[in-house]
Order: sequence, then C-alpha cells, then structure tokens
Amino acid sequence: MKKSIRYLIPLLLLLLLPGPGHAQERIHLTNGCAYGNPPGTEEIYTNFYSTEVVDILNDILEALNLRNTTFELKSSNVNTAVASIIGGRKYILYSEDFIRRAEQSAQNKWVVYSILAHELGHHILDHDFSEKDPGKRKLMELEADEFSGSVLRSLCSKQEDAMAALNELSGAPIHPFYPPVSARIEFIANGWIRKDEAIRREGRDPCGQIIELAFGKNYKKLNHARNVKAMVKEEEMIITYDAISQPGKLFCRSFIATPRYSSLTPSTMEWKNDREKFGKDKEIIWYFAKDGYTRDQVMRPQELGIAVFDYSKVPRPIGFEGYVPGMLTVVAGGVALGYSFSLRQKALNDYDQYEAIRDPNDAFYQEANISRSQFYQDTDDKYITSQAIRNTSIAAIGAGLFWVTNKYLKHRKSRIGILHLGEDYIGICIGRRFVF
Repeated sequence: MKKSIRYLIPLLLLLLLPGPGHAQERIHLTNGCAYGNPPGTEEIYTNFYSTEVVDILNDILEALNLRNTTFELKSSNVNTAVASIIGGRKYILYSEDFIRRAEQSAQNKWVVYSILAHELGHHILDHDFSEKDPGKRKLMELEADEFSGSVLRSLCSKQEDAMAALNELSGAPIHPFYPPVSARIEFIANGWIRKDEAIRREGRDPCGQIIELAFGKNYKKLNHARNVKAMVKEEEMIITYDAISQPGKLFCRSFIATPRYSSLTPSTMEWKNDREKFGKDKEIIWYFAKDGYTRDQVMRPQELGIAVFDYSKVPRPIGFEGYVPGMLTVVAGGVALGYSFSLRQKALNDYDQYEAIRDPNDAFYQEANISRSQFYQDTDDKYITSQAIRNTSIAAIGAGLFWVTNKYLKHRKSRIGILHLGEDYIGICIGRRFVF
C-alpha cells in the first residue's frame, strides 16, 4: 500500500473511456494479469461496455481521489478481467458474463468492485505484466489484492464483503503465477484493516460513524423496534432496525422518536421500506443537513430512536373529551352515593322509631295507615336498597376513576417524546392533539 501513494500523484488526468457507440476493436493480448487465471495469448475483441461497470469504476476513482487516469476500460471476450498494457496504453478488459455470474453467485454487489479494484491496483502499483518469475507474479497478485481491500474499505464495504469475489475462486485451478486463495484473502483482509486503522486515526470516517440509538426504549413493551443503529455521515443518517411483531400482528406504525426536551426535529427523511408492516432490516434515511443540522449536532444517541407500535396501541395524547365519560361516571356515582347515604339514614331513623313505638295500635301507625310489621318490612327494604345503591355507586366511582387514571397514564406515556413521521408531519406533538 505504501507503493500506491508514490504512483497516485503523477497520473495524468485523462480517462479514456469509450462511448456507448464505440466501434469494436481487435486487440492482440500478449501479457497481463487476469483475475484468477493468466490471460495467455489471445485474440481479443472489445464490445459495448456496461454503464453500470463504468459507474462502479468511477466510484473507485472517487474513493482514491482520482477523477481520471490513463487506462481504458473495455468489455471484451476475455475469460475474467484483465489488466494489461497494449501499445503503450493501459487497459482493463473484462468479461460481462464473468462479472454477472460472479455477482449473482455471491449475491453481493461488492464482487464487481473488488474485481475492478484489483485490476486497477495492478496499474496503479506499476506492475510489470511481462514478468515471468512465478514468485514475483504471486507478490504482484497479493499486492493488488491488498490494494483492493483498502479501496473497498474506503467505499464503506464490510471486511467480509471485500473478500466475496475471491470466495468465488475457491475451486479455480492452481497456477504457478497465483498464490493460494487463502493467502489472497488474508492480504485483502490486511488491506481492509490497515485502511480502517488509518481512517480511525484520522478521526473522520467518510462512511460515517455507527451509533446505537437509545431513545424509544422508554415505551417499554409498546415499542417493537429492536437493534436500532445509525450510520451518521456528513449530511445524512442511515437508521436500521428490526420491527418485531407478535403472533397475529401484521401492521404497525413506525416513527423516529425524540424526547420532549430535544431540539432535534427530523422532517426530511426517506422510508426505504413499508413502515406500516413488521419485518427485519428496515431502513430510514434522515437528511439532517436539509433540516439545518450539522453532523455534530445530531450525534445524540440518547435523543434519537425508533418507535414501532401495533396499530391500535400508538400512544396518543388525551384531550379533555377523552376524560368526559370517566368524569361523568364519577359524578353520577357520587350523586348516587349521596342518595344512598340519605336513604340509609332515613331507614335508620325508621328503625329507631320502630323500636320506640312498640304498641301496634299507636296513633303513628294509624296515621300512616300501616301495620307495625309492614312498617318494619318497608324500613328493611329501604335499608337494603340504600346498601345496593351505595355499592353500585362506589363501583361506578371506581370505574370512573380507573377510566380517568388510565387516560391520564396513557397521556403521560404519549408525552415521553415526540414521534416524527417526516416531511414536517409530526405524529405526536406536545401540547396538541394527535395528528396523522
């Protein structure tokens, strides 16, 4: 890798890429470094190149801070991909079929990046393609592998992704010019790790810093978001999470959550998956720079999180009308309780009167036109009724208080934080009604 720095500076700023309508060209290939097997001497014909491959090459050059260089990228009838110098011109030739088969077999987009970075490395490291010494040829391949590992780290691949292409060569025939696949994988890993260490020493990773977002756990069992992480880049935050469902649950509501006191208001965001369905590997991109924030301002893992709720259990602020049924029940229960006390007291007074007037022929019974035994029965019924009304009214008051308390607790729970849907559309707003 140290050698590469020496060769980056003098490269001319001219990229000789053929246009989509370029004519086919016959090339006599005598020397070169191919990906997996030496090219040998072949009669090569160029073909229409893939714009996707050109885009990938441009990504690699961008990562190296090289906009142009003095080689030509061409699709051709080579077996794999080849770096060569023909007629004083630096070529990267590749087989469209080989590229697609390798990518599809590995199911990994980084395969193409790795192959092109390897071939580019031969040119940048100024390798001698006419070299016949097997030992030196093996070192050339290892240096190009190490170079590709470094490039893929700069492009934000994972370490295992940088080795995906070589894993596809595990069954390739052994050749004296090529070291064992295990050694090549080791050198790719070294290139990736050294570049990673250099980036960490610089203190600014172009791929962003990964942080775990902690806010939202406050919703406890209501929140079905798990493994919430974010990669913070210079102008955007890529948030990934799993929305774990319970049996029988299919749909949900997902939000970015912030505390009430936080000054962060995510509004310009892109939901990469259906946010109304449970599932794994969900992704949201928050373009915080468009919302007026800097990278340092959003590095607050305790103030950001993801909240995923069952459709029916989204915490909603409760307005006054939400308390009305419970309050009316409490009032009605209170009135009934008061009436029960009044009726009970009247029954107690009648009991006292019954005990005081034992003569069944007393004028009191004559005036009431009631027998003493009937008077006692009516008093007993009155007392029992007062007890029934009292018990019912207490139950009503309890139910009303439970209603009001439950609504209040839900309101408190909803005010744990603010839930943001994006595009200046906020799900739960402090001091306002619930809005969708």
